[in-house]
Amino acid sequence: MAWWEATLVPLTRDLLEPLCAKLMDAGAAGFQEEAADGAPLPYLQPWDEGLPPPPPERVKLTVWFESDQAPNLEPLVPPHITCAIVRVVESDWEQEWRDSVETLIIGPRLTIAPPWSAEEGDLRIEPGLGFGTGEHPSTRGALEALLTVARLGDRLLDVGCGSGILALAAAHLGVEAQGIDIAEDAVRSARHNAALNHLSVPFSTTPLHEIAGSFDVVLANIHAEAIVALWPDLCRCTTRVLVLSGILEDREPMLKPLTTNGFQLLHRHTDGPWLTLTLEKV
Repeated sequence: MAWWEATLVPLTRDLLEPLCAKLMDAGAAGFQEEAADGAPLPYLQPWDEGLPPPPPERVKLTVWFESDQAPNLEPLVPPHITCAIVRVVESDWEQEWRDSVETLIIGPRLTIAPPWSAEEGDLRIEPGLGFGTGEHPSTRGALEALLTVARLGDRLLDVGCGSGILALAAAHLGVEAQGIDIAEDAVRSARHNAALNHLSVPFSTTPLHEIAGSFDVVLANIHAEAIVALWPDLCRCTTRVLVLSGILEDREPMLKPLTTNGFQLLHRHTDGPWLTLTLEKV
């Protein structure tokens, strides 16, 4: 059996559902919808308010079939729709994905690698589940800030830990770290990565307002709206340095009234639209 890929463009939205039903009856195994002009599909960001943006009216539909012969879609597709069918070249998708995951050198003391290509002394982070492995600009910004501010023996809290990469990087550098996240699958991923590195770092879904005590360094790689909502507890938990990442630069104005009161800016780092702020408590 071979795989075939059919591309249909442009489709108006009113045709999409009935055509997909016909293609399913003809043996379609999967679909992918894109805007006909190639623009990204609109969606609601976690920090956006209101209703989701409307989907595009004109779309490109990609359909996959598993069959010995190329599917005959001519009777199903309206004549004004362009339909191109190609055979999918077989490849080792898993190996290609593994090869695409790069080792990241953050600094002389910190290299992050997937388990299958890690060398001695690297921090091992399992890619997957949508959690950071250091490649996202906001995560890299927080990691670079960590290298600058963390001291041996510090206590550190990672707020919104995701894969645990920031807390684990801190522990790798000799810092006493812990991480929290509201998502249980994030905490499971973080615990898995801790075990991979033989690091004893506690991760939990404990809400920030229930975290007792204070920390020399607090890292929060979360969006700006979440930082605003958590601000009183971020301040309460921080004794020396607060690193804020995951901020889109156009959201910075909403943070300035907070970060200029009781904190001094040590460093402001941008990478594309993403902003990382390193603040010292005064």
